Amino acid sequence: TIIIFSYPIGKSAEVTHGEVVYPNGTPGKQVALYTCDDGYVLEGPDRLMCNLTGHWTPDAPVCEASGELLSSMLCS
Repeated sequence: TIIIFSYPIGKSAEVTHGEVVYPNGTPGKQVALYTCDDGYVLEGPDRLMCNLTGHWTPDAPVCEASGELLSSMLCS
């Protein structure tokens, strides 16, 4: 006998200056992929997985301004 447990899975953490996509279609699936907007660099993992207890792991990444974007924001 095979027993399959299904846990309600919510969306993973949103990222400022970036986007989260769920390649399996909806947040209830198992994978969340992170990308950053132009001028920003992903700090942390680009992929989160939903574990058996319904939590996303590892912790969500952040998008940090790249050196090029920081240079353009400085006063000349």
